[in-house]
Amino acid sequence: MKKKEEFLYLGLHFSLSTAADNCGAPRRRLYLYAPDGKRSLDQKCFRSTDNEAPKKIEDGAKELLLAHRTEILGWLRDSRLPKAPLSLYAFLEHGRLLHALGSGRAAVRRLQLLGDFLNVSKITPISDVKSINSLIPNIFTSNQARLDIYFSLDILYQLLLEDGICIKNPFQEKALRFSRSQAEKASQNLTQKHANLSDLRAFLYTFLESSNSEPIYGAALLHMLTGLRVYELCGLSIESFQAQNGVFSLKIDHIFYQKRGERPTFSALLDSAHAYRYIPLTPLCTAILRSLCEKRLTEVASLSSPLFVDQSGKRLVPEDYKKFIKPYISELFNVKNADFRTDFMRENFSFYARRTCGFIDAQVDVLLGRAPQRTFELCYPGYGHTALCAHLAAQLDRWHRILLTPEGLRDIPTLMLSASVKKGATLHISAPLGADSTIEYMPYL
Repeated sequence: MKKKEEFLYLGLHFSLSTAADNCGAPRRRLYLYAPDGKRSLDQKCFRSTDNEAPKKIEDGAKELLLAHRTEILGWLRDSRLPKAPLSLYAFLEHGRLLHALGSGRAAVRRLQLLGDFLNVSKITPISDVKSINSLIPNIFTSNQARLDIYFSLDILYQLLLEDGICIKNPFQEKALRFSRSQAEKASQNLTQKHANLSDLRAFLYTFLESSNSEPIYGAALLHMLTGLRVYELCGLSIESFQAQNGVFSLKIDHIFYQKRGERPTFSALLDSAHAYRYIPLTPLCTAILRSLCEKRLTEVASLSSPLFVDQSGKRLVPEDYKKFIKPYISELFNVKNADFRTDFMRENFSFYARRTCGFIDAQVDVLLGRAPQRTFELCYPGYGHTALCAHLAAQLDRWHRILLTPEGLRDIPTLMLSASVKKGATLHISAPLGADSTIEYMPYL
């Protein structure tokens, strides 16, 4: 005997018909209906025992909902499902919602809390905000759980707003009342985030246009292209830009160090301790520095005068530079909490020096003025050797040419070979197309 029953699942009409097959086993057919409850959209047939039936029915209903996800979202957008709970939307957009909540265990915890709250409260897109706010303290007792649920509801209503299902996010202001801890803000940036070349290229051309009139824009360019620390950048003088053995370089021998909330101090790096270093300059950096130095010298500045000054003519203060560069980092590179990203430029320099220029980690550490974590088989740059300085500048120039134009490496070999050979060994390279080369390894003295 055929049996038919109707029910609601996540606000949508379903019907289940059960009949016995030729062998007497129950055969069930699940139907999904349109919002009017008259037209059947799809069906699913399955066999199961009475004990297995509830699980099979729920799984079948979920499969039908996901199969018609686009149509159901259209119904929600057209207000054809006014009584459908928000748990329906959260189910259909589970992956998108999880991605919007962030990553890691915090996102999974918030998504679980949101699902439990939606299942218990049965709220809909048109539910009163006051009634929702009154439910939250009764369901969640800890402050952390309340913070998570307000944050999750804010994200949920942002997605509803983007899809045109609601016209306002009532939890935006409510969620802002709960400020996350400083540790949680900083943890968003623990994973290194490197800007892509298109964003760096946009940053370069934007600041190049303004560097002639405002020296601080030139400081930002050097910060990105050389990986200097902020207090090293502010400690540069005109005489720091010099030519050494036919290669332009930047001598880092003074710093303008400033602790938060204190006055900066100008100090020299001790020559006896070899604390200073040189940075080989590419043609791009040389052109920027030449323009900046010429402008400063026309202002009746001496060689020992600071390279970057503020509007009052005094040496640029690190805190002022950070306040200047922070909004650009946040806007152009979409970096959250730029206060914790004072080394964002150095991280990009380190990343592209290894990836594009072919430097090993220890060489990058030396260029950035850090203590190398690995010194095995490391050749420290001998800045007294002309060929080595030119080689370092040429390696850095690969990245700078790509920044200037996407076709910047058209005339530069794109193959780099790294080999470990003994002193006096000869290496012969033969390519399939007839390009041969013989290299005799002679270490620099």
